[in-house]
Amino acid sequence: SIGIGYNCMAGGVSGSGKSLTALKLAKVLATKTLVIDTENDSAKLFVNNPDVPKPYYIYNLTKYKVANYIALLKDAADKGFDMCIIDSLTPSWNKKDGVLDQVGGNVRNWKDIGNPQLDALVEAIQSYRDRMHVIATLRAKPEVAIEKSDSGSMVVRSLGVQIQHREGLVYEFDIVGHIDQQHVMRFDGIGKQRCEALDGKEFIQPGADLGVILKEWLHGNA
Repeated sequence: SIGIGYNCMAGGVSGSGKSLTALKLAKVLATKTLVIDTENDSAKLFVNNPDVPKPYYIYNLTKYKVANYIALLKDAADKGFDMCIIDSLTPSWNKKDGVLDQVGGNVRNWKDIGNPQLDALVEAIQSYRDRMHVIATLRAKPEVAIEKSDSGSMVVRSLGVQIQHREGLVYEFDIVGHIDQQHVMRFDGIGKQRCEALDGKEFIQPGADLGVILKEWLHGNA
């Protein structure tokens, strides 16, 4: 038993390093890791990396109903995994059979279908704290604005990134980090940070350094 668990969200654009970062953290924090892989079997690409668990186990998820995510979380806990990486949670939102697909164009479906499923998903992620850690990655997309400069020319201004899931989901996690295409993970106050040692911090190609901070926090030393 790990005594205390946490749930963490890592958001970032494609190629930023979300999957590898999650596996590096798992090596420090856990003894038995399951990856729920929705990314076309990409989790197996890291098996030879020296900084990831040896071994880790993969379940390739191709049907993105919320109920399937919930069932796999339960199965992981029941089989003694102390780390479950969901890579990624985004398909439960915007892929076939995900929440948006099931709700369709009928706003009334949010009351009976959309919101209950999302609430159940969050509850499932949070309910295994006494049995395992959960790290969920989420895809993000850049947001930009086209504005007129002082000289009159049009310029593109970056507005950061937008997580691809329900608005406000970040506040349901204990720890929220954002990783960019330069592989820098930041803990910048977006979402909830229960680990005060991470406030305002950034990590280049995060791995064991971040994992050690989390481990000390979990044991009450940070």
